[in-house]
Amino acid sequence: MWRTLFIGAIVMSGTIMNGCTKGPFPDKAPAEYVKAELNKLSPVALECDLSGLSVADKKTLAKVVEAARVLDDLFLEQVYVDNPRILQELENSDENDYLQLFKIMFGPWNRIDHDRPFLFKKEKPLGAAFYPEDMSKEEFQNYIKANPALEKDFTGTFTVIKRRDGKLVAVPFHVVYKTKVEKVSKLLKQAALLTDDPTLKKFLDLRADAFLTDDYFASDMAWMDLAGNLEVVIGPYEVYEDNLFNYKASYESFVCIVDHEESAKLAAVSKYLKEMEAHLPIPNKYKNFNRGSSSPIKVVQEVFCSGDTKAGIQTTAF
Repeated sequence: MWRTLFIGAIVMSGTIMNGCTKGPFPDKAPAEYVKAELNKLSPVALECDLSGLSVADKKTLAKVVEAARVLDDLFLEQVYVDNPRILQELENSDENDYLQLFKIMFGPWNRIDHDRPFLFKKEKPLGAAFYPEDMSKEEFQNYIKANPALEKDFTGTFTVIKRRDGKLVAVPFHVVYKTKVEKVSKLLKQAALLTDDPTLKKFLDLRADAFLTDDYFASDMAWMDLAGNLEVVIGPYEVYEDNLFNYKASYESFVCIVDHEESAKLAAVSKYLKEMEAHLPIPNKYKNFNRGSSSPIKVVQEVFCSGDTKAGIQTTAF
């Protein structure tokens, strides 16, 4: 996947609130542990200068952020099947600290403490919610060996493996998450109507369609051509949440404003990449002069991020 360079700030967000030992989770970690974990995190307000944006840019930005917010719910569901139910139970309880940690970690496992469970004693499923919890690696691999025609769908980036009538089946993301992806698609279409940047309009239109088909190639190519003030990355990208096979992608977004002046400085340096490669103090056999140079490199100011990119500790570069 083509990526862009992001220069921003680490955000480890957490609002400290008073907790309580009562609630629907009798095996939860001690309140002192949760409080201490929250105290490790500092709320940081990201501020960005919007003065250089046109009225159309600002309206488009607001609509894109609205779409990006939906990816928080999408990713929460990808992490663990019961996450929506757990979230509702926490919101209906007085377990404020546990709720806050749950929202930061996108689930009941502490990502900055080796996925330690803090609401119950169950370990985090290696395959997240991309596979049946009772499915082993061996079962998956043996099933593909017995059904080689299914391998492409089973190992695909945008499918969830489910068990139906005793058999494993691969279900496309746009089917599993139908209601949410339709909402994202609709909001991106609305954003495309607001922008006066033709490159962004093309990307948003194609990306809206891609959410409904899981075919992201055309919109990825359109993303390469973005040339305006807004930098938008939205969709399923990284596969780190799938610790079983690293096949399945998680939904995430980065919504940013391009710093054209700083990007120009970086572009000037990129002209000399091959020359710098030639002068590296390593044997020539380790040098790579065929590295692609068509991918855009930009410096941006982050406005909003969601989904996989903000789970636990938020991403600083992509």
